[in-house]
Amino acid sequence: MGDVFLGQIHLSLSSLSLTGPHPPRSYQAWYSLRPGSEYSPLKIGSMRLLLIYHEDYILTSTTYQPLLNLLVNSITEPDFQDTSLCILNEVSKDRSAMGLCIVNLFLQLNKFEELAHRLITVEVTSTSDPNTLFRGNSVASKVIDEFMKVVGQTYLHRTLQPCIDEIFEVKRSCEIDQSKLSEGENIDLNMTNLLFFVEKLMSAITSSARSCPSVMKRIFHLLRTLSVKQFPEFEDEVRFTSISGFIFLRFFAPAILNPKLFGLRPENPNQTVSRTLLLISKTIQNLGNVGARVNK
Repeated sequence: MGDVFLGQIHLSLSSLSLTGPHPPRSYQAWYSLRPGSEYSPLKIGSMRLLLIYHEDYILTSTTYQPLLNLLVNSITEPDFQDTSLCILNEVSKDRSAMGLCIVNLFLQLNKFEELAHRLITVEVTSTSDPNTLFRGNSVASKVIDEFMKVVGQTYLHRTLQPCIDEIFEVKRSCEIDQSKLSEGENIDLNMTNLLFFVEKLMSAITSSARSCPSVMKRIFHLLRTLSVKQFPEFEDEVRFTSISGFIFLRFFAPAILNPKLFGLRPENPNQTVSRTLLLISKTIQNLGNVGARVNK
């Protein structure tokens, strides 16, 4: 319905019982929509809302200075695995949120590249199989994941937006599973459609190097350098897979699969478009895995 105004709801926090010594985690209820004019006779309907109330107590910056020093000094500690920074990864229920906090903190302090160097060094030197490099939920993986989302958002949108918009607009089927074809669909035509979109997206990605933020390029260079140093016998493969594991598997492919989550579209896709995005994302992931299993 676009931006058409349908109605409004007025809520008072004091009436929701979300505060107090033991507030509920959430509150659900139906609320009647009110028209734009109080004199309107229209009965618009109602809306069910799920409300979550959360309070954060933020103290003065000096209160957090000891914790800040502890985290920053983790970079230079000889036994990095036992530092507060690594322990955070073990105790955090939401590792993505934890990674985002660390990224924002070290970017603000202009120390992120120092942090990345230490994290990547520890990760690479503790890995014996190049096929498992950065494939787990380690501190390094989560921090670099969130780092790419923070500094690469504009780059991501500039690279993927035109093709994602086209996929949403044309709603062209790319189904290539015989058991899932609708009546009258042509699997050869669908394969042509799929190849068209994959090639268009891959062309956009591979020609986007100049748009990639400089700090991302430096981190990728660091990834490649340290990975090749650790696995010199697999240099021809590792120099590519160490980077593609992040840029394809953890950056572009997830954004293609869920454009709304990454701010590429305001709405969720319909069933046909959703399936198309899934197939394209899987193909991009497979392309990003080219050269994997380097010891076989």
